[in-house]
Amino acid sequence: SFLFFYLPVKRAVVLLVMILTGYALTSTWLFQSHQMILYPALILIPVMVTALSSTGWLLHKNALERALTREMFSKYLSPGFVDHVLEKTGGNIQNRTVEGTVMFLDLKDFSHLVQTVSHSELIRILNRYLGSFSDIIIKNKGHIDKIIGDGIMAVWGVPQSSDNHARDACKAALEILAHLFRVNEETMGGEELILDIRIGINSGMMTAGNVSGKMYSDFTVHGAEVN
Repeated sequence: SFLFFYLPVKRAVVLLVMILTGYALTSTWLFQSHQMILYPALILIPVMVTALSSTGWLLHKNALERALTREMFSKYLSPGFVDHVLEKTGGNIQNRTVEGTVMFLDLKDFSHLVQTVSHSELIRILNRYLGSFSDIIIKNKGHIDKIIGDGIMAVWGVPQSSDNHARDACKAALEILAHLFRVNEETMGGEELILDIRIGINSGMMTAGNVSGKMYSDFTVHGAEVN
């Protein structure tokens, strides 16, 4: 009966039905052939208690996993993206060709910056700029595909399709430039470095899905329009 704890809910229900059917057939055969009565309490009560307990545990476990997944991915992805993945696909995103928009953003003269500041200062600068840029991207319905060094790759229209993916990406780019201007204006005349950025945006057909191995999985986009 403890198999219930290791089975998905649907399979656990099927197993319960099979056990009840087996009990009914066995008890009928024993009574007709040997006039033996198989008391229901001996089998049904332990099985039912275990089945109900395991089903409740599995439902609680699934709800907890969904909550943890939503909390984790909400730090990096738009709420709409997270809800789509969890509610529409069950967390299983199939590879498919979609129309979307990709943005590449990086800091100018980053190699020179690395050589002129300490490691802790470099992380502080990256958090100040890339952190703010990421917030703007997510606010405008994009999701962060990856952050590599001083660069951000962001995508719109994937996996949740959108007719306004290009407009949302351009709106995010304009807000990022406006934010950068404000930050540099506040920095001007002080000891903080004044930085500039480069932004590239392209729309088109691209392949979206999981690239994964046994130990790691990454949802991303590929194709000529991305390169």
